[in-house]
Amino acid sequence: MGVVYRARDRTLDRIVALKFLHASSLDSERARERFIHEAQAISRLNHRHIAVIHAIEECDNRVFLVFEYLPGGTLRSLLDNLHSRDEKMPPQMAATYAFQIADALSHAHAVGVIHRDIKPSNLMFARDGDLKIVDFGVSRLRGRAPITEPGAVVGTPMYMSPEQAQAKEVDERSDIFSLGVVLYEMAAGHPPFASDKLEALLQQIVSTPVPRIRTGNASFSPELDRIVCRALEKNPSARYPRMVDLADDLRSFCNVAPARVEQIPTERLPLKKPSMIWKKWIALAGVLVALALAFLVWGPLKKRNPSNAAANQLYQQGVDRLNRFYVAGNIDKAIVSFSDAIKRAPNFAEAYAALSKAYRDKYLETRDRRFLDAARTNADRALAIDRNSVDGQIASAMVLEATGDHEGAIIAFHRVLAKDALNVEAMRELAAVYSLKNNVTEAGKFYLKAVQLKPNDWNSWSQSGVFHFAHQDYERAETDFQHVIALTPDSPAAHRNLGGVEMALGKLSDAEKEFLASITLRPIPSALSNLGALYIYERRYGDAIPILERAIQLPTAGYQKIHIVWANLGDAYRYTPDRAAQAPQAYQQAVQEVEKLLAFTPDDADLLSDASLYMAKLGRRAESLDEIGRALRFANGNSNVSFRAALVYELTGSRDRAMAALAEAIRGGYSLDEIEREPALDKLRQDHRYRQMASVSPANEGRKDARQ
Repeated sequence: MGVVYRARDRTLDRIVALKFLHASSLDSERARERFIHEAQAISRLNHRHIAVIHAIEECDNRVFLVFEYLPGGTLRSLLDNLHSRDEKMPPQMAATYAFQIADALSHAHAVGVIHRDIKPSNLMFARDGDLKIVDFGVSRLRGRAPITEPGAVVGTPMYMSPEQAQAKEVDERSDIFSLGVVLYEMAAGHPPFASDKLEALLQQIVSTPVPRIRTGNASFSPELDRIVCRALEKNPSARYPRMVDLADDLRSFCNVAPARVEQIPTERLPLKKPSMIWKKWIALAGVLVALALAFLVWGPLKKRNPSNAAANQLYQQGVDRLNRFYVAGNIDKAIVSFSDAIKRAPNFAEAYAALSKAYRDKYLETRDRRFLDAARTNADRALAIDRNSVDGQIASAMVLEATGDHEGAIIAFHRVLAKDALNVEAMRELAAVYSLKNNVTEAGKFYLKAVQLKPNDWNSWSQSGVFHFAHQDYERAETDFQHVIALTPDSPAAHRNLGGVEMALGKLSDAEKEFLASITLRPIPSALSNLGALYIYERRYGDAIPILERAIQLPTAGYQKIHIVWANLGDAYRYTPDRAAQAPQAYQQAVQEVEKLLAFTPDDADLLSDASLYMAKLGRRAESLDEIGRALRFANGNSNVSFRAALVYELTGSRDRAMAALAEAIRGGYSLDEIEREPALDKLRQDHRYRQMASVSPANEGRKDARQ
């Protein structure tokens, strides 16, 4: 019915997908009605696993829909690719994907939308590897007159429910059956029903018992087999009564073993919000970039393939390169080394595990989903060769972490530590996941164990430093990064990160020294940004300008904070009289860069508040206030968002609201150092309400202590 184009939105400078009616349907009023119906159905929905619709537009009398761009291809293409290699999707992965879709459909059903055409070609991968539902063209909306004729068969035959095949009225249990067919195909490698003739296929769906997956594969999980069979019951009343019930069973299956989940402490602890000097000024945004390093973890692998000396040599070469992944090109070289080792020893499980980790690191560097798929494939191959391979299990857990399955990753790392209690790599990665979940106690415990067991592992010290900085323990973060530099003096990131900590401690000359050391080793955008930000912090705008101009001229692929560099450059221009005319262009570029990120994460409070602040500096008052309002709705106590709200309100002439937002930021632990150095708040700080607020703030004492 439709044709989809990849396009660039020139207003917001982002890639989108445009869906038009097919030329053959242009004269069909029913097709046009269905097209608009799709837009209305999706506009009701707001779920991370449902494709976002941006707008419905018309040009030259042709209506088209504007969707988010999903670059990862369809589930259909992934299954076809696996089939061409005579491979099957691992059951855990199949269940995870099915859970994502079941969760999304639960949301759709709750607002009265039945999809009616769930199939692999209507499920697409986002950039982060998650599945999203697309194409609601034949969906049914509760309370709306149907757009299909009574008795018409709606859907794709192979994935229809029995009631669809018989043209009966359907409810959400029909979507449950269709998802069951998709889950069956993912897990078994083939659909449960197949025939070249439509009538025979529909007859199978209506009356032929579904073959059990375990019948052809005794090792297949009986629990997942039970879930599939219940979803595929012919009688709707025998299926799961609601999609949320299927989602709950899938969630439970994905989180099972080795220990009961309640034995693994994952409670959320109340935290004081960190004083994010680094959010406005890139010096500490450099530590945000260091979070990427926290993901690019690596531990020396000990197992070898004893029968092939050449493969072992290549393998060790790859290990040595990946241990120094901060050197430009080392990840690519490591991939080549591990691939060559596998060519010489095809059953070298540890080499497959190492290759998986290298591809995972490449994915985190580029956010190209092909590398995440390669990481998953090689981890699966390592475990297929040796299911007891600790390295393979760690690699598989790293993939779970990279895809955002934090609970699954925690369980997987605990499984490794149950076998190998002294595995530093597993400890370090487990600590990183706990940190992401704000479980400070467990994260701190495992970081401490890691550095105590292996004090020469620079990566454990680096991640520990990121952790301590994020939770305002600057003195320990300083010690951590000093250890990193002692072990890797040639790492630009290590000097950059230590500089960020020194800046947080108020040691500005030491911070400048470390930033310069980082740039001398290799000029990367984040290090240059940090130095320029430091100069802005000191109001040395003339010194900041050439540094920041140099930063934006460097390659920035994969650098997610380039919008902050442009914004800082705008500030440097703004407060330099003979360069002030250049500020708007820099702020406009900052807006365009942050909106590229918002295209993928439209509910990110930090990004929304960044965009709002840049718009305020451009004088776009109404848009700025709209954006900060959205940001605050999603902020959940984020003190960074409160601080930027104060800036926005002050810049747009709302002093009372600025005061209220600033009070909220200070209560959340925001740094008084930054507040008192922010040029945009010069007039506000003369207000007696601010002086009273600052004098009684607990953060004031923390600031004094940090300077001692």
